[in-house]
Amino acid sequence: MVWSPENELIADMRENGQTFQVAKGGRGGRGNTTFATATQKAPRLAENGEPGETKVLRLELKLLADVGLLGFPNAGKSTLLSRVSKARPKIADYPFTTLEPQLGVVSLSEGRNLVMADVPGLIEGASQGKGLGIKFLRHLERTRLLLHLVDLTTVRDLKDLSHQIKTIDRELFNHSLRFKKTPQILVLTKLDALPDRENAMKWVKSFEKKGKKIFLMSAVSGEGLSDLLEEIWKRIQEPLPLDEKGPALEVKYEVKSRFRAWKENDGFHVSGKEIDKWITMTRFESRDALERFQKILKRLGVMSELKRLGAKPGDTIFLGHKELIYEPDRLESTREN
Repeated sequence: MVWSPENELIADMRENGQTFQVAKGGRGGRGNTTFATATQKAPRLAENGEPGETKVLRLELKLLADVGLLGFPNAGKSTLLSRVSKARPKIADYPFTTLEPQLGVVSLSEGRNLVMADVPGLIEGASQGKGLGIKFLRHLERTRLLLHLVDLTTVRDLKDLSHQIKTIDRELFNHSLRFKKTPQILVLTKLDALPDRENAMKWVKSFEKKGKKIFLMSAVSGEGLSDLLEEIWKRIQEPLPLDEKGPALEVKYEVKSRFRAWKENDGFHVSGKEIDKWITMTRFESRDALERFQKILKRLGVMSELKRLGAKPGDTIFLGHKELIYEPDRLESTREN
């Protein structure tokens, strides 16, 4: 994503191979043969290259993935990613083993591949700066689907399960309201570590009564993994919302006048993007080039504006880094300011 210094979105690059021009380069200067005429076959006139646009921009990189893994630290996200792809994230029995985003390509069958992203786990208060995950949530903003993983071994009852789910969702939505439009699949992990599954089955049925589908899964034993992957594939085939389509978002800047002229104690000043362009392209040491510059200023209306402001012969005119002397309908070159 490309942002202006005022935090305005200029371009949002969403597709592979997409291009967008944020600053235009200037054209090359022309040589003397370009200015040749029937009466002047070898003119002593040439011009410098046109300056390109100069902008201060902020670039923000977001990983692109089909599926994003979400949940508390040690919820089994890295284990799942390592089981279904060739990614090898760090796995250990303590929180925050994942310190940076991890990507893995999941192959379900021939021709059915998807990209899965794992980010550091969230904790309560992450949107206020606690923990690590909030720093990486921007990488999940472009995912088509979120897998919300909950560690079954940490759940005491249905109320506790609902609290854990709402806690993660709250931190997620506090980061960006975009996530409210991103579909989720709720997955209860580490099924293999439960000595008694009766409570887990009750929780699933309770959610199903409310019309919410929930998956039980063990990345270690593989139980429930196949059904989960098929559901993931089914969900990512659904069309994107309308606000997620389109190649790029462009901020349209206000079109300003070609130049601005004003009077100060030291003389008259003229500024403007087009003025700066012709100053850069003109070789002031050449008399022919200076005469051409005078014609350009007349065409732009600079000379008539200086006359309207009260410029008199001998007055100093400042154009960019050039200091010139005003004469009737023309300027004389002096020195660089």
